[in-house]
Amino acid sequence: MPHRFPHAVLATLLAVFAAGISISPLAPLGITAWAQAVTPDWAARPNLPIHRSTIAIDGASAVELTIASAADASTVERLRDASERTLRVFTEWLGPLATSELRVIDLPWPLDAPGASYPGVAMTRSRWLTPQRDMIAERALIAGLARQYWAADTTAADPWFLEGLVIYTATRGIHTVLEGRNFAAPRFLGGFVSFPLRAQLLSPSPQGPRPTLEMFDEVLEPADAPWRYASTGKGSAARRAAMALTTLERTIGWPAMQQALYELRARANTGAVTPELLAAVVAEQRGVSADWLARDVIRGSDTIDYAIDGVGVASANGQQQTMVRVRRVGSGVFAATDRPREAGPARSIAVMVRYEDGSESRTFVDGRDASTELMFESAVPASMVMLDPDGLMLVDADRSNNARLLNDATANRTGVRLVLSWMLWLQNVMLTYTAIA
Repeated sequence: MPHRFPHAVLATLLAVFAAGISISPLAPLGITAWAQAVTPDWAARPNLPIHRSTIAIDGASAVELTIASAADASTVERLRDASERTLRVFTEWLGPLATSELRVIDLPWPLDAPGASYPGVAMTRSRWLTPQRDMIAERALIAGLARQYWAADTTAADPWFLEGLVIYTATRGIHTVLEGRNFAAPRFLGGFVSFPLRAQLLSPSPQGPRPTLEMFDEVLEPADAPWRYASTGKGSAARRAAMALTTLERTIGWPAMQQALYELRARANTGAVTPELLAAVVAEQRGVSADWLARDVIRGSDTIDYAIDGVGVASANGQQQTMVRVRRVGSGVFAATDRPREAGPARSIAVMVRYEDGSESRTFVDGRDASTELMFESAVPASMVMLDPDGLMLVDADRSNNARLLNDATANRTGVRLVLSWMLWLQNVMLTYTAIA
């Protein structure tokens, strides 16, 4: 029917935009050709407007920043601001950038390769109708800039460890640069419509009670891109290295970790970037051996998993006794020390018992032991037992077996809170879909 033709054309155009496909001078090449074109040679001559600025950084040479983007002025300013903030943060953490010229490419819509990075070139992709709270383009840009600081000869290093350093640095950079304004922003209709969730803050203040994400999709995907040193797929060595680095940071603290990264990058300019080099740097700073870190945690492929294997409660002489058994489930070992056993047990993993009056007791188990039994005495009954209560050991494969609730009332309150949180989430999802339907 002829009168339906304009509606069909309009529906087709909306479908094209919803799928994230736009018309551009190189669109006839096709999506595959676009993806293959994302190389350093292509990045040097994109058919995009150029925006130039100079970023002055204290203690380092100025960086000539060039942004190639067809977006509006406000989007270009967002990319420039994110680039400047990121360069200042990474230069403070890791030292000056190796180049004085940096090119940021705002990829056209058909190119689904944000986060791509080559020496002197970092790529991201802004979208139309992007709300102010949608930081997807900024997160991808920070990931690409993080790779600029770990450019190294992969033949003289461990590529998967380099990729782990990029993942760790990029994730921490995102939390720092976007602190307090990095909200979750799911996209609908083929990624065309963004819906930021102000209630879900991804990068809260480090001093706040909210936990931070361990990794971002913009840092990890695509897992097998040609610009990566190694795959970042689930279970990959690069992901394990990144988790090990985060575990190390939580163990020794960020100031010590930052100094170790700075020294590691400085030494990497004249040698290989390896887990052993990082362990040597940490050992020099702390005055104790850190070979266990490289040997068991970063290089090790065995599963590290510890669990609360059993809890018993008894009364004796007016005291409440809580018996706790901790078992090493996986074949991997988290020793946190290189001291021999003859020197005494290691303080590898903390164990906490919380009582009904809110008080707590803590002790440690030696991660090298297959099983350890502990007994706690108190005036009031225990309500919860938890292994690694501070969440330091992120390399633990299964944290669901790290706690036991002993008080039914506490368990019921927790269950109700979780159910109500899920119902609120479902309500928001339903309202979102009805609003855009």
